[in-house]
Amino acid sequence: MRVLPLFFPILDTNKRGTARNRSPPRFADAYNRYSLPERGTGVPPVSVLPGHGQDARTTDWTILLHIALWEPEIPPNTGNIARLCAATGTRLHLIGKLGYELSDKQLKRAGLDYWPLVDIHVHPTWEAFLEVIGSARLWLIDNPAPRSVYDTTFRQDDVLLFGKESTGLPEWLKEQYAGQMIDVPIRPNTVRSLNLSTTAGIVLYEALRQVNFNGVEIG
Repeated sequence: MRVLPLFFPILDTNKRGTARNRSPPRFADAYNRYSLPERGTGVPPVSVLPGHGQDARTTDWTILLHIALWEPEIPPNTGNIARLCAATGTRLHLIGKLGYELSDKQLKRAGLDYWPLVDIHVHPTWEAFLEVIGSARLWLIDNPAPRSVYDTTFRQDDVLLFGKESTGLPEWLKEQYAGQMIDVPIRPNTVRSLNLSTTAGIVLYEALRQVNFNGVEIG
């Protein structure tokens, strides 16, 4: 079984504004020891990525919600969502074939140096994902959908599932969970959709507002 670390150098600036590299020492050895999957081949059947979520899993923070990405294609979107998960203590799941390598520079840069705070899990198949989340309730975010995120009642441990950037969620999933489809309202006759990471932020914070954000005020 291959274990996948996500190590990357972090660009920082000194007082004169000159870029310099600094690397979290605890990631460096792991990066040199393990190989990463080829583009588009999916991921091995592992769950937690070692070296990630270390800080998140050693705190008393309660996981309130989950974000799941079905076959994401654009590295910066995943990196931005990972940063969002780090900020909110949300668990992140990547499902199926990825449209990029986990070592992609854009993915790393979008997540900055917050990867130790990201509790990230990868699942090679939909079935493997379902085994991990168990009885947690799924919400499928797609546009259009029968109801808005603002007409939805969320509860702790809900899973917010987002589709790939190019085609969204597969039809078989939307048919299977037809009663759990929600969307973010968009003004008619304008754009087709919102950016994936923007949508994830909107839905996640509305859900967190409802489940009390673990007692922390968010507005």
